[in-house]
Amino acid sequence: MGKALHVICRARTGGKRGREGVELLDNKRMLFTSDAWVKNGWTPETIVGAMLYMHQAQNTPSEFGGEILACDLISPKSSGQPNDRYRFTFKSMHEGRGVEWRGNIGPTEQGGLVEV
Repeated sequence: MGKALHVICRARTGGKRGREGVELLDNKRMLFTSDAWVKNGWTPETIVGAMLYMHQAQNTPSEFGGEILACDLISPKSSGQPNDRYRFTFKSMHEGRGVEWRGNIGPTEQGGLVEV
């Protein structure tokens, strides 16, 4: 049994490709980073190895995702941001697409860490 995290991570606007806060790290190995997540039912230790599923909305299938390889604390960019924001490093995988939302629903950007 594995773990999964479903998140709202919208497509970039203005004709730009990709998703908000997601950057390509290594094209050959399909490694990406995703900023800046606040812990919600997970810790840096429990999230590594989980599948990350990125959705446009909770009621739509995931459009991007993969296995989380690392989780690192990042510094706030402004004084109004939380101090416990994290960057995920993940390997993009085909299995990260087309999966229905699992976990918490309602006014949240994360479903929480769920067993799958």
